[in-house]
Amino acid sequence: MKALFFQVPSNSEVGKTYTVIKDMYGNWKCTCPRFVFKRNCKHLDAVYEWLIETNGSAINKSDSSAAINTGVVGPQLMGSQQVV
Repeated sequence: MKALFFQVPSNSEVGKTYTVIKDMYGNWKCTCPRFVFKRNCKHLDAVYEWLIETNGSAINKSDSSAAINTGVVGPQLMGSQQVV
């Protein structure tokens, strides 16, 4: 299984980006402060939405709720790492 890394620009700070990660176990994480406390954030929602728009699914999204329009644009897949 691969770990996926997405770079998502901040809505509030110009030039600031956060990394959204799907680890090798299928867990989603974000490096933003809100994720630490709430376990969800607009960056994660933006990646879910982008995945649905581009792939037709959110790559085994563990949360079944619909992705929402967060106003955050431009999540970009930074890369993936094969885990053996």
